[in-house]
Amino acid sequence: MTVPSPASLSTGGTPCRAQPVLPSSHATTAIQPLRAGDAHITGGFWSVRQERNGSAAIRQAYDLLESAGNFRNLRIAAGIETGEATGPIFMDSDIYKWLEAVAFEFGRSPSEDLLVMQREVTTLIAAAQSEDGYLDSVQQIRGGVAGRYTDLPWSHEHYCAGHLFQAAAAPGGGAGGAGPLDGGGERAGRLR
Repeated sequence: MTVPSPASLSTGGTPCRAQPVLPSSHATTAIQPLRAGDAHITGGFWSVRQERNGSAAIRQAYDLLESAGNFRNLRIAAGIETGEATGPIFMDSDIYKWLEAVAFEFGRSPSEDLLVMQREVTTLIAAAQSEDGYLDSVQQIRGGVAGRYTDLPWSHEHYCAGHLFQAAAAPGGGAGGAGPLDGGGERAGRLR
């Protein structure tokens, strides 16, 4: 039995063309994604988890990012400290996932101390970002300009950038008017 390719499928003699499926307001049954802030968890298992995440886990993760060397890598890339990069090439991604969690938590339950931590970290990220928009602290420290984008399957440059973009797009990410990563747009422009 031969399985036809999607491009050669037809119904009633009319060829079908594969196209993206997008929600639209004029569809018979339109399913639209919720906007940020339209849904709230008010009780039960997930409410407890959100509360614990907001009250303890995010703050503990900040301390772990410091002790593991993630923030130190940014300080070295920014020229604030000197030394060798710590950890694997994808160390920045943990910082960006933390910022994404902060953004979601700030959107759920605004907190001045989260805002202070967010601003501290985003200021450090901005300082580490190269003038041309490139941002990947471990690569900047270990490979310099010549090492950029030379080993895409293993360098995690795009992987880290993806987490940066997710943090920048997270609901609540513009906490207090200080968007998490204004440099995300510059970084996006550097991807090849």
